[in-house]
Amino acid sequence: MKTVLAIIKNKYLITVAVILGALFGLSFLVGGALKDYLRYFTYVSICSNVIPLPSTPAVLWMGREYNPLLVAFLGAVGTSVANMIDYEVLGTVVRSRFLKKLRDSRHYQASVNAFNKVGFPLLTLVNFGYFSFDLVRLIAIAAGYARWKYIVSTFVGRFARYLILAYVGEFFRIPIWAIALVTVALMFPAAISWARDRFGKNADTDSASATEKEPDGTDK
Repeated sequence: MKTVLAIIKNKYLITVAVILGALFGLSFLVGGALKDYLRYFTYVSICSNVIPLPSTPAVLWMGREYNPLLVAFLGAVGTSVANMIDYEVLGTVVRSRFLKKLRDSRHYQASVNAFNKVGFPLLTLVNFGYFSFDLVRLIAIAAGYARWKYIVSTFVGRFARYLILAYVGEFFRIPIWAIALVTVALMFPAAISWARDRFGKNADTDSASATEKEPDGTDK
């Protein structure tokens, strides 16, 4: 409960929620490209491990409509905001007493020490590639990696990635239906994982209930 309260009271998260809410609200008062840029930025800014929404389809769509350089820049800034949401939320969880034994384990310390040797280039590479939930960023957060390095590596990696995606969107003029398919494809693994966890728990519960009964169906 203390961990949840700490997350709710986190000043960064509160500030981000207020600013993004204001920008999204402003998008209804303006028109044209500015409206799309505002909505694009607010959307990408919440695409994180905590809120697992795909950013790739948004970049592809914006790239086919607007300047790829500006699309990549705004997307990289937005993802930097999103990754800091992960940093604050997951960092609070890792620091909780619940995970104290994990932090004190030999494997955890070894992972942190290995990460500290190649932290910046590794984080930049991870942000350039696609990972639904990457262990590298989690280790960085657990290690208390410097926030400014975490943000800069995010921006550099994502700017390069989004610039390529934006130019792909512009050059190939990818139709909306194809972008929708990309969205479904990116969200499919997460949906399968959720369904497996959801129904797997139900199956385990039913199995446990069945073992508590005698062969004739009566309770022990």
